[in-house]
Parts: sequence; structure tokens; C-alpha cells
Amino acid sequence: MQRALLVSRLATVGLALVLLALSGFTVWGGALTESVARQAQVAVQRSDFFQQARYAVTLESAQEHAYAEELDVTRLARFDQAVRHARYALNAASRTGDGPNRAVVHSLLALNNRYVATFRRLVAATRRGDLAHSAVIEATDLDPLAEMMEAKVGQAALVEWRTANRRLRDLAQTDASVRTSAIIVFTIGLTLLALFAFVLRTYRQRVMRAEVAYLAQVALSDYLTGLGNHRAF
Repeated sequence: MQRALLVSRLATVGLALVLLALSGFTVWGGALTESVARQAQVAVQRSDFFQQARYAVTLESAQEHAYAEELDVTRLARFDQAVRHARYALNAASRTGDGPNRAVVHSLLALNNRYVATFRRLVAATRRGDLAHSAVIEATDLDPLAEMMEAKVGQAALVEWRTANRRLRDLAQTDASVRTSAIIVFTIGLTLLALFAFVLRTYRQRVMRAEVAYLAQVALSDYLTGLGNHRAF
């Protein structure tokens, strides 16, 4: 009787522990997948910002060359628009990045500021009619700055693209691992639940049969002597 009660209680505790473990695994798997997904999302956003900055920097250079060749003032507005776009994209990338990433962005912003200031010098020279000086500024200052800036932003965009792809692969692997682990864990958990439920039911039935037998014995025997009473005959 006592043993059956003990086993029944242990089986109940086992059921509770299995349910708790399954709930904990579900929470852990969801949290892990969410964390990796968030990292992948940030990496993709940062890569997209660097690609936008790369495009804007290329557009800056194109508008600068077009203005230097055509002296078309409409190119100035397009150049300023490209500058705003580049700065917006770089600042957005900085907000989503870490320390090394922000250092790269700050370096690119400083380089872009130098490029813009040098272009303003070229514009001032052309407005004065000093085309020879503007040609020197373009050849000796603007072109090297543009090449350096395009190379640096292109390299940064490539690094972030690779990082984003790695994060996406990590997300796919994590999701697959969690799914596989979930199948294994829940299979084991359900098997243990069935086992503990079977043990609990079996020993409860034994306890009930023992109680029924004890009550029958009490009903058919005398309380003081233990001998059969009139119901036993």
C-alpha cells in the first residue's frame, strides 16, 4: 500500500517535470530563434544602408564630373541631393552598427565632407571663370578623393553584405536545429508522459483495489476481536 502510494506520487512528479521541461524547451527555442532572427534583420538592414550609400557616393561623383564638363547649374541640386542621401544612409548604418562599424561610418562621413568641401571650391572657381584652376582641383583633389571614397564605401558594403548573408545562414541553421530538436524532445517527452501516465494509472488502480479489499475486510470482521462478524456467514 505505502509503496503504491509512493510510486503514484513519483509518477505525478514525473509528469509535472516532463510538462515543465517541454514548456521550458518551447520558450528557449522561441527565444533563440527570435534572437538570431533579430541579428539577421539588423545585418540585412545595415547592408542595405551601405548599398544605398555606395549608390549615393557614385551618384555624387557622376554629378561632379557632369558639372565640371557641362557647367550646368542643375547638376548642383542633384549633387546636393546625392550628398543628403549618402549622409542619411551612412548615419542609418551607424545607428544599427557596433563600435567598429561606427568607426568606418565616421571615417566615410569625414571623407565625404572633404569631398563636398573640395567640390564647393571647384564650383567657386568655375563661377569666377577660373576654369584652369577648377580643372586642377578636379584632377588633383576631387578625383583621388572620389576614388578613395568609392573604394572605402564599396569595401564596407561588401563586408556588410557578407555579414548579412552569414546571419541569414545562421538563422536558417538555428531554425532547422530548433525544429529537429523539438521533434526529438517532444517525442521523448510524449513517451515519458505516456509512461508516467501508465505507471500512475496502474498504481492508482492497485491502491483502489487495496482500499476496497481493506474496507471489505473491515466490514466482514469484528473491530475488537478481528473475527468474522455476522455478515461473514
